Amino acid sequence: MSKLIINPGDRFGRLTIIREVETIKWSRRFECLCDCGKITITRLHSLRLGLTQSCGCLNREISRKTTTEKNLTHGLSKSITKRDQKIYSVWARMRGRCLSPKNKDFKYYGARGITICSQWMNYMEFYIWANSSGYNEGLTLERVDNNKGYSPENCIWATRSVQAANRRITKYFEYDGERLPMTQIAKKYNIPLSTFRYRIKMGWLIKKALTEPSCNHHKNTDKVLTIN
Repeated sequence: MSKLIINPGDRFGRLTIIREVETIKWSRRFECLCDCGKITITRLHSLRLGLTQSCGCLNREISRKTTTEKNLTHGLSKSITKRDQKIYSVWARMRGRCLSPKNKDFKYYGARGITICSQWMNYMEFYIWANSSGYNEGLTLERVDNNKGYSPENCIWATRSVQAANRRITKYFEYDGERLPMTQIAKKYNIPLSTFRYRIKMGWLIKKALTEPSCNHHKNTDKVLTIN
């Protein structure tokens, strides 16, 4: 495996690379200049994963900001609540999908270029956004554009049914001026999902598949319009 090239001037969060200083137990380390003016030495692993983005000043600023948010806006107690734990779990799973090749879902996210914005690499920034953007128990983190990464501009809180309908692998069908996923269009026209799926597989036109009485399974070999 080729050695990753890191050049002086490369930036990671608030840190600017000055020079590579040492390797300890296979861990490469770099001397960095923080935007606040302080010099710090940080492991490359921490820089790449966003675990270290400053000399420590960023965490202190976020901590002060979070305390203000809690006191003035959310009224949260100092103790960690069940709600806080769930928000953290959402954040941790997001990171696993995008950053860890060992994660079972990495091939659908990190491996195909789905990233996390630098702001959300820090949990407290994500926590503040979650509380100010409508998080409630039962909602899931949903990307508006599934080909783009996780960021405040591309994410909303959605119900599980809405998220499932927006997955990249969901098949959509166009009929009567609407574009709906298979589960929703079958439900709207009161056709058992298994029947509708069978008819589409056999090549029925959408209109016939949705309107033919379910006891009739005559084959229609005309092609049907499906949109992935």
